[in-house]
Formats: sequence, structure tokens, C-alpha cells
Amino acid sequence: MTNYTISVVIPLYNHEKYIADCIHSILKQSYPPYEIIIINDGSSDDSGKIVQAIKDPRIKYRYQTNQGAARTINQGIRLCQGQFIAILNSDDCYHPERFRAFIEVFERQKNLKALFSNLEYIDENGAFIKNKDGLADNYVQLLPGDYSFQGDSDLLLHLLSGNFFATTSNLFCTREVFAELGYFSPLQFTHDYDFFLRLCYRYRGEIHYAPQTLLQYRYHGQNTLKADHRLFYYELAVMYAKFFKTANLNRLFGDHANRLETMAKFLNSFNRFNLLNHSLDKIVLTALLFGEEFKEQELYDVLLGDRGNPFRGEALKRIAREEHENIDDYLKHQQHFLLLDKILHSKAFRVYSLIREAQRDKSQWLLFPFRLMRFLKHSD
Repeated sequence: MTNYTISVVIPLYNHEKYIADCIHSILKQSYPPYEIIIINDGSSDDSGKIVQAIKDPRIKYRYQTNQGAARTINQGIRLCQGQFIAILNSDDCYHPERFRAFIEVFERQKNLKALFSNLEYIDENGAFIKNKDGLADNYVQLLPGDYSFQGDSDLLLHLLSGNFFATTSNLFCTREVFAELGYFSPLQFTHDYDFFLRLCYRYRGEIHYAPQTLLQYRYHGQNTLKADHRLFYYELAVMYAKFFKTANLNRLFGDHANRLETMAKFLNSFNRFNLLNHSLDKIVLTALLFGEEFKEQELYDVLLGDRGNPFRGEALKRIAREEHENIDDYLKHQQHFLLLDKILHSKAFRVYSLIREAQRDKSQWLLFPFRLMRFLKHSD
């Protein structure tokens, strides 16, 4: 196997509880990285001290005042020297065979520009929650006989159904990608989705999606999307509008023999998991209709950057109104997360996690009674 160099960028912000596990998941790779670039984005906890206590010459640590995730990732990418660049958020972890699995695929398909994998959800203590099969999850709500992009080999069309790549932590690509495509847009919630759409649009047929579970995505109380879901939906709509405004229709959907069939598939596939369909669709349509009034970058600068613009204000009110009108459906959606939080913090689940860990590693069975006693003694 060829000795490729891999640079890993970690954007770090207030994750003192998780950063050590994050770093060690990189250091334990069976195919070792060339360098680990950690940018501390103004953390106010002890994250920085924990990083500096880990002694490895491959770790390069920098501190900056808070600039947000997208800008922090971009700063790290500009410092990378490796042939490949991977990103790992400071609360997530890699499977130990992730890099080796990707390099093996790359050696078979030298034309590839980027690689992704399935992932699993873990809780704040690292316990397994569930596996996520990105492509399959995009279409679970389809009815039999519905036209859709399900079964299509084009990853871009699947991305229009939802961001099944899920997170910047899933990105593994050649360094040339950023020189050719550009960096992450300064978006608060959807910088990953925006980049993935541009990536798959630019490099059709040069993106690989591995069915193996090679990434652990941590679910906990500080996840970004919990901050303000209404702003997330608004930003998502503007992001879609910019993408469609700049994309060529034939390049986007290909030269399909039956254009009406493609339209039917798009109708049923586009943004399947949006709970606020009417509001989001109207925001996208309005931004597209008036898109010629703005230069490409102004679409973000004006519609997202100017908090006082009336379009933003009315869009947020519309999202709030539709959310209220569909409150039962919305609460059912939120109930999953509320119930999940309750389960993950229960004593029963913690005991279950200890048993699962012992089952995965038989040597842990001898320690299980002592760990259980310690847990019961110190748990709230």
C-alpha cells in the first residue's frame, strides 16, 4: 500500500469532555495520519489544556478568538500539508480502520476526489445509540410506487433529499479539492451541506460513499442544531436557493430521456425531512425569483448577514407560524429527542451500556462487577 500523507483538522470549541477521545481516535488509526491540526476557536473551558497535555509530534495546536465553525475549519485547511484532508469535530470519533479503508478504496479508484461513510450515533459517554444508514434513511417515508431518486447511483440527487453525509466529520478528500472548489461558506448551520452539494455537483462520479460504519457522531446537549431551529430552516432555504441559482439544470439532473419523470422524482425527493414544507418552499422560491437582484456572494451577505432585512424577518415569522399550526407533528418530531435524552441519562441505560461494553470485550467481564458497583455508588 502506498504511503499517502493525511492531514486531520479539528475545530475545537468548549469540548473538554470529548476532545481527548477525539484525538486518540485519530492517533489509534491503523493507517496513521501525517499531522493533526487543532484550532481552538476561543474555548472558555479547559479544552486547550487537555490538548496540550497530549504529547505527540504530529499535533499542531493554535488558539484564536471565536470565529465560528466554518471559518475555523478553513483556517485549519490552509495549514494542511497532507495529500488528503480529513475533518473531525472535537466531539466526534473515528473508527480505527477509517483511513485504511478509504486509502484502499482510493488505490482501486485513483480518480476519486472525496470519500464518505455511514456513521453511528453515540451518547455523551460514548455509548452506542444506533447506526445511521444515510441513503436508506433518506427514503423511509416513501409510499410504494412513488417516483423518487431512490436507487439512482448519483450521490448529488440523493443529497437533494437530505444531507445523508450528515457532518463535516465525514469528509475525507484530496487537498486539491479546496484549491479547485473553494472553502466552506461562512454559514452557521449548513456550511457542511452547502459544501457537500457543491462538491458532488463539481465532481460527479468522483465521490465514493462507503456502506461501512467508520464514524461516531456524538449526540449531546450542546449540538449546534439545537441552538435555534428556526434560523436553521431559514438558512437552509437560502442555501438551497443559492445552489439552484448557480447550478446548470442539465448538469444538475443529467440528460434524462424523460424530463417529466425526472420532475416527478424531484417532487417526491427534494428535502424529504423538512417538517415545514410550505414555508421552506416559499422562501426558496422567493429567493430564486429575486436572485438576479444579488450577486452570488450577496445572496448570503444580505439575506443572512443583515438581521434587519424585512425578508428575513417575515421568513422567520412564517416558519414560526407554520410550526405552530403543525404543532402536533412538530412535537412528535421533538419528542424523539426529548425521550432520547431521558433514556440516555437514565441509570438503566448506563447499566445497559456497561453490559454492552463487556460483551464487546470479553476481558471486561472480570471488571464488570467493580465498574457496576462504582457506578451505582457515584451515580445521582
